[in-house]
Amino acid sequence: MSKALLAQGADVREALTLTGAPVGDAVEAEDGTVTQQFANGLLYAKDGRYAFFPSTDAEGLEAALQKVSAAADAIAAVVIDEETTLESFKTAVGAAETACGEVPETARTLIDNYANLAVFSKAVTDIEAANTLITNLPEADTIDKVEEAQKVRESLEAAEAAVTALDETYKGLLPAASLEKLEAVRAAVNTQLEEILISEVETAIAAAANITGETTLDSLKTAVAAAQEAYNKLGSDLQ
Repeated sequence: MSKALLAQGADVREALTLTGAPVGDAVEAEDGTVTQQFANGLLYAKDGRYAFFPSTDAEGLEAALQKVSAAADAIAAVVIDEETTLESFKTAVGAAETACGEVPETARTLIDNYANLAVFSKAVTDIEAANTLITNLPEADTIDKVEEAQKVRESLEAAEAAVTALDETYKGLLPAASLEKLEAVRAAVNTQLEEILISEVETAIAAAANITGETTLDSLKTAVAAAQEAYNKLGSDLQ
C-alpha cells in the first residue's frame, strides 16, 4: 500500500475496509491529492479528507468531483430573503437534496457545506409541522362557547409552541394566513376563557411569590417561569 495514501490519516485507513483490493499504485498529484484505484472504485484523499467513489476509475473522477461541486452550489443556493416563500424554500432544499443524492454517501465529506443541508431539511419539517398544527385548528368564528374553547385550548397551545420554537428566520416562512388564523383562534379562546385564564395567571404569580424556608433557587425559577408562561398565553388583548 502506498505510504502517501496511508499518510492521509486514520480515516483513510478505515475506509480501506470498503474498497476491496488495491489495483496498481496510488498516484500523488502536485497539489497533494492522492488517488488509488481499488477493485470496488476509486479512493480520493486530500488534506486529511477522503472520499470513495464506487464503480469509478481515474477517467470518471472529474465527473464525480463535478457532482460534488454541483451539490455544494445547490446548498449554497438555499437562501432566505424578502421574496422567499415556504414553497420556494422547500423547492430549493429539495433541489439541494437531489444534488447531494447524486454524490455517493462515502464521498459527501467533500461537500464543504453539507452540514447546512440537514439544518435546512429540519427547518422545512419544523415549519410544515407548525403549519399543520395551525391548519388543524378550528376556525375562530366556531369558538363561541366556553366548552368549544376548552376543547381547542390544548391544540392551540401546541401550535403556538411550535411557532415559538422556530428560528425567527424560518418563522417568517409560515404563510401569513396561518399566522392570522393562529392569532384569531387565540383571541376567540381568550374571549371565552378570559376569567379562567386570568385566574390561572394570578394563581401562578401567587405561587411564585410564596417564598418560604423550603424555597430553593431552582423551585423559584420554576415558579417564575410558570407564571411567565401563563401570562404569555393571555395574549396582548388580556395582558
